[in-house]
Amino acid sequence: MPEPKTTLASLREQASACRGRLDALRARLERIHAEMREAERRISSLIESEGGRAIGAVLRPVPGKGGRRPSGEDLASVLEQVLRTSGKPLGIPAIVIAARRAGYVTSSPSFPRIVGMRLGDGKRFRRVGRGVYTVA
Repeated sequence: MPEPKTTLASLREQASACRGRLDALRARLERIHAEMREAERRISSLIESEGGRAIGAVLRPVPGKGGRRPSGEDLASVLEQVLRTSGKPLGIPAIVIAARRAGYVTSSPSFPRIVGMRLGDGKRFRRVGRGVYTVA
């Protein structure tokens, strides 16, 4: 079967249709950006009314309250508490989730890797399988 011939007029029609879709997508993207700015503004006002910082206050301490974490709130203590309360060996992903649920706050994007390094120190924790740990 012979291929249909592409004419200049048909190419122009296709380009026009693509431009129309592009304009519609750009308008949609701008609406989404406006909604995001409004949501960020609302979140900032809520955080400021709580006395925290407007950006990242959920993950970072309030200014003037910085420094080291109190004893018992360090990562190793939280991990030990998580493993003791579970009563069974846990994998790193489950430990990470449980630590966050226990109230450990971090802004690190590589928190699971940090947990793995802390578990591997061999003093408080014992490896029972690949990526599975329990209390020593």
